[in-house]
Amino acid sequence: MDEKLIKNNVQGLYDSVPDVELYNNIYKDLKIVFIEYMKAKFPAIAAFSVLRHNRLIKIEEDRLNRLLEDVQDKIKKVDINKIDYDFIKKEEFARIVFDVLDKAKSDYREEKLKYYANILINYSTIEFSGDFYKEYIIDRIANYTIEHILLLEKVYEKHLELNDNNKLDYLDEDLPLENLSKEVTDICINTLVADGFLIKGFWGDGYLINERGIKCVKLIEGFMGM
Repeated sequence: MDEKLIKNNVQGLYDSVPDVELYNNIYKDLKIVFIEYMKAKFPAIAAFSVLRHNRLIKIEEDRLNRLLEDVQDKIKKVDINKIDYDFIKKEEFARIVFDVLDKAKSDYREEKLKYYANILINYSTIEFSGDFYKEYIIDRIANYTIEHILLLEKVYEKHLELNDNNKLDYLDEDLPLENLSKEVTDICINTLVADGFLIKGFWGDGYLINERGIKCVKLIEGFMGM
């Protein structure tokens, strides 16, 4: 693991915080976490050879490096006036960082790395730092396939186009989406409804995206600290 890369990323987020001791402690904690990642035990693959075990560790290390590089690029574009400096000093934010890194390292769906990067950046901003359901959304995104996320984004796009709360954002006749089978679409829709991001319409055959769903899309689609 490139320690310089880790430190640069963390420093980029915290370098405008006057508490130098705070930064040093956070970097120290992050460094410990990454060391633990590399020493992590994998009981489920204990029967595999050491070579395969090391290969899995290398895959996770490369994945974390790509995530950190993405975060580093985005940090450069963040408006420091939109960072919630009080929040990023709290244990809650540190645990969010550790949680996201832990989930991202084992998420084999590489296209989701950009979402994890946006989550890390956005939760350091004033707009998102006060969210009540941070851990819930992180857990859901970690468990979702890319199809779940694309479908939620599509419903949100339709919501913006209609701009009418008296109309359903998405109709059953609009489904399935291109390149998605009806079976996969039904699974994704049912999961998004059960998780509280979409609501089944009380009238007609369709769905509405609610406040939590909108917040989730904004959180993962792009970083708001510009």
